[in-house]
Amino acid sequence: MNNPTQTPATTSSLTAMSGPAWSRRVSWAAPPAFALVVLLHRNDPTDPMDLAGSTATWIWIHVVLLGALVLLAHAVRTLLDGLDGPAAGIARALLPTALVTYAAFDSLVGLGTGILVEHAETLGPDAERLAQHWWSVPAPISWIAAAAQMLWVTVIAATACAQSAHGNSRTLVATLAGLAVTFPLLHARPVGLVPVALLAAALWLHCAHARTEAAGRRHAASPEHPHRPPVETP
Repeated sequence: MNNPTQTPATTSSLTAMSGPAWSRRVSWAAPPAFALVVLLHRNDPTDPMDLAGSTATWIWIHVVLLGALVLLAHAVRTLLDGLDGPAAGIARALLPTALVTYAAFDSLVGLGTGILVEHAETLGPDAERLAQHWWSVPAPISWIAAAAQMLWVTVIAATACAQSAHGNSRTLVATLAGLAVTFPLLHARPVGLVPVALLAAALWLHCAHARTEAAGRRHAASPEHPHRPPVETP
């Protein structure tokens, strides 16, 4: 039976919480996915042909990285839920481009080099030369790589500014700022675990804030606190 003290607006607002709650649960897959990539991703060798014999693992790590980037984009989108203003608008506008450019860089250099090295014996010396060329990150790939890094740093920094503008937790804002600064380390082992840990901490702080807000709404909608219409003054 519906609570007679709840107004339609209150009921609808409580029902709407299920969407963000589901979104937050999905976003929690991002930190372990990136942790797996950091722990399994070997530090880049000087010569890409040194990857011979471990190319299958190399290729699958970069496939997982593509999925982790999608989860990261979803996590950032979740951190922006309910926020408006210039900073939130910038983060939302740049997020798709950040995702696409980083995925393009990973596909060209990570996956592309791994596939060329794996099939170098079959494809001949041209494949080895092309792998060497990709590995040197020539232009315009170097431009894509730099743009991808800067876009993600900007998106995360803008998310921190949006949280700050709304007066949210200073700890959450500082954590997101730290994530923006350390994001370029994601490909390095073991320091890549630092931005992964900061991402997990930001999601935890955001979830804690959302739970507090949800509890406040439930408390306000409880029978002990019935809705009172505004008193009209004569």
